[in-house]
Amino acid sequence: MPHRRARFLVALCALAATITGCTAVSTPSPKPTSATPTPTPTPTAEAAPQRQPTRVAAAAGSFENWSAASNHTVGEVGPAVGLATSGTVAAMVDAPVLASGGATVLSTTVALVAGSTYTFSAQMQPLTESLEAGALTATVSDTKIASPALPVSTWTEVTGSVTVPASAKKGELKIALSVPARRVMIDDVSLTAADGTQLVKNGSFEKVSGGALIDNTSLIMSTDYATVAVAAPAGAVQWKATRPDGTVTGQGTITASGSLSAIPLIGVPQGFYSLTVKDAKGHTATTPMGVVDTPAYDIPLDPRFGTTVHLKEEGSRGQARYAGMLGIGTIRSDVLWRLNETTRGTYSWDKRYESEFARAHASGLQLSAIVNYGNQVYGNPVVPTGPDEIAAYGKYAAAVASHYKPTSIEIFNEFNQERFNKNACGITADCYMALVKSVNKNVRAVDPKITLIGGATANYPSSWFDRLWSLGGLKYVDAMSFHPYQANSHPETVASLIADAHKVSANHNGGKALPVWITETGSSSKTGGRTPTNQGQFLMKILSSELAAGAASAMWYDLKNTTTNAADHEGNFGLYEYQSRQNTAALAPKPTAYDQALLIASLNGRASAGTVKPGKNVVAQAFGKDDSRVYVVWTTDAKPSTASLPASGPVDVVASDGSFTTIQPSAGKVSVTVPNVPVLVRPSTLDKEPATTTVK
Repeated sequence: MPHRRARFLVALCALAATITGCTAVSTPSPKPTSATPTPTPTPTAEAAPQRQPTRVAAAAGSFENWSAASNHTVGEVGPAVGLATSGTVAAMVDAPVLASGGATVLSTTVALVAGSTYTFSAQMQPLTESLEAGALTATVSDTKIASPALPVSTWTEVTGSVTVPASAKKGELKIALSVPARRVMIDDVSLTAADGTQLVKNGSFEKVSGGALIDNTSLIMSTDYATVAVAAPAGAVQWKATRPDGTVTGQGTITASGSLSAIPLIGVPQGFYSLTVKDAKGHTATTPMGVVDTPAYDIPLDPRFGTTVHLKEEGSRGQARYAGMLGIGTIRSDVLWRLNETTRGTYSWDKRYESEFARAHASGLQLSAIVNYGNQVYGNPVVPTGPDEIAAYGKYAAAVASHYKPTSIEIFNEFNQERFNKNACGITADCYMALVKSVNKNVRAVDPKITLIGGATANYPSSWFDRLWSLGGLKYVDAMSFHPYQANSHPETVASLIADAHKVSANHNGGKALPVWITETGSSSKTGGRTPTNQGQFLMKILSSELAAGAASAMWYDLKNTTTNAADHEGNFGLYEYQSRQNTAALAPKPTAYDQALLIASLNGRASAGTVKPGKNVVAQAFGKDDSRVYVVWTTDAKPSTASLPASGPVDVVASDGSFTTIQPSAGKVSVTVPNVPVLVRPSTLDKEPATTTVK
């Protein structure tokens, strides 16, 4: 963001200090190319949202006297603090996608008197996009009251009259949403009798059960909306936001109401922080937190970016939601055959998949389903071997396609590695081909539009794919995938692997390359390996390199740590820590999660523009066109190098912790000193640009 806005926020915080005790410390304001025959996760442009930032945070907990829609149907319905017409709490509805006909988002029982007339009233406000008339309706005793057109960031009163039929004894008040909408606020709901009696209990949503001291549902926040929700006893609540280098960027004191209260992070710029909150009784919570420059409350979902989730693991609940909070648009998940077909020919879907895939869909995320491994009811529990097992495997893949409707199906996982494939046939492409044919035959009969992904290999084995294509494999898949861990020491070298993959497939396909999906890439932050900070910097390098090299998708392994043991290699690949910190509701983001969010928000849906060489031993992965181009830049030298990049106006050079400096161009170029760790070079006005990615 421009320096002038940063200075304004600090000044605003100084003014707020006279009211809330907020103080701000003045610190530098660090402010797919190959042809594809099938759908690939490419961002979709949409009109610019109207932008009126305000301070508000979704909070954990549930309303007393109200029933909220299941998160299997609607992405999120719950309390929000910081923006209310009275008190401190309102209801927030987030529905990125919605079934045809809409959904009831809130309901409560009301004691009606037959033949009586009541007046309904509610306040409604969309945060990021205006809504047409009728987008929300209130229903009481079969009488529907439709909302008028709702302008963005403005409370609008919705009113109407209800006459109860003579036969009615009790009733229900329902508020429904008819169209997909991000972040709609509802407050002060009332149903009033002629004598002034109020029938709606907790119509202002102030009574909320549950909640932690730091009660946000996400600890990755948009700069202009950044707010901490606190569930604290009445009295003084102290807070402090500290950068990784120990700099205190914001601190202050608010007076809690005894229910949910808000700490508006005015004057806290983009960055990764340690947040500490202490209530009047001495309870303390400290957790990592990130603030990202992005135009709206949410980082727009980008389906090019994905992450692996382990739904069979403990603590897997809600993983899809945490992916979406970083802007990740696709989740990749095992759909284990052995868990869903325990009797031959009968599918009994595991409740973990049922719940989490429904939540993912309601949150607007795409599903890339891995159909694996073997099934003991047919013989080999590791990998299908005989003709009957292979035929049943294909039928199971079709059942997954029909039941869960994924956007893509990956055929097995790392078949070329003995760890996942122990059978008499072996790990060769010849053995794999039988699975490919079986899945293609069965899935195509169910849904020909699903992208079938072949390979999913450990590392990139060029000769293995060459053999698969020579056997005719290109006829049965729409894309290929591999897991390029051999590029981990030098992330930019992944480009040569992707180039070879395109070349090898094109050699067997009349010069037309098969789309490449990188469905697994990652690095552990175990003790003695990469630090969590280094892990995040590695993520920025390798994901940007994969997309810049023409990969259609870049997926991180994996969403969250699977252990609290910092020395465990396999357990520390996550974007998030294993669990929430003490007295904190949301999962704790690692620097890796922050860097993923920072990268997605900065690219803002821009297509790859390839790799440029702006200096000796400098790598610059480019995205977007002309004056809106964004670069991810680093040097391959141990010492800093100089990059010369075109620019028509000031650019921000953004470090992986979100801090930035602004550089003015000279003669149409900027000269940037870049270290061995990545920096983003982006137009200074980037945070004012509209979102360009949406989920349809």
